[in-house]
Amino acid sequence: MLKSYHLKGFKKGRYLSLLANRDTSSINKEINDLVQNKHLFITIELQDVLRVISLYRNNKISLEVLVNWVNVVLFSDAYSFTKNEKDEVTKVLYELEEFDEINAVERNEKLQEICKRYGIS
Repeated sequence: MLKSYHLKGFKKGRYLSLLANRDTSSINKEINDLVQNKHLFITIELQDVLRVISLYRNNKISLEVLVNWVNVVLFSDAYSFTKNEKDEVTKVLYELEEFDEINAVERNEKLQEICKRYGIS
């Protein structure tokens, strides 16, 4: 039976620091090993994504860390989304996933649009 862990109950700070110091593949392996061995998954809510956006906007994490985090969340079987927020969360994650593929001006415009939409200051 799978257990669900909300991100803030799952060493959120440790997870972000792992992303800052390791490549995405090693994190995917660690998370997938955890899922297989402990039979759990991590539930991501919109507020978790908004918190990471705020960290990026305030220069607490780099573009690389942001995009790595998004890719791990989107493409790892270790994560799920709450039923009522799944569409909104995945929409924002896919917007963020493209940040490293667009120029700085477009990225800043997109960031401002997302921040305005969700009231991130």
